[in-house]
Amino acid sequence: RDPTKGLASRLMGLYLTDGSSRNGRPVFRKADLDKVTLVSWEEKGVWRFAHALDASGAFARLKERAERPWDGTKAWKVFDGKSAFDDDPDFKVTKLDVRALPADAEVEVCLPSVDPAPAGRLPRAG
Repeated sequence: RDPTKGLASRLMGLYLTDGSSRNGRPVFRKADLDKVTLVSWEEKGVWRFAHALDASGAFARLKERAERPWDGTKAWKVFDGKSAFDDDPDFKVTKLDVRALPADAEVEVCLPSVDPAPAGRLPRAG
């Protein structure tokens, strides 16, 4: 997706499965913890990007009975910020296999900072 388009920063990023599922399919959570964004399968045969599983709206959706969000063949529809969803053929969901990265792939993962242990106390190992 063109990074200058609306919702680009909300939609673009690395998504990981957290082991949970919805309607029999995995839920994917954006690794960027700044703003929660989830990808989930809805009973009505729609993959959607939203801020919560129970959200009434969505940032983007794919109405296609694809097994996974990257298996779709139709264009994703992205919310226009007003009242409609527009086809965006440039918005793609791609499965990233760390064992077979494309030569031109560049992946950057930024994790939140962790507060150091209080002085005099070290965290205990497992």
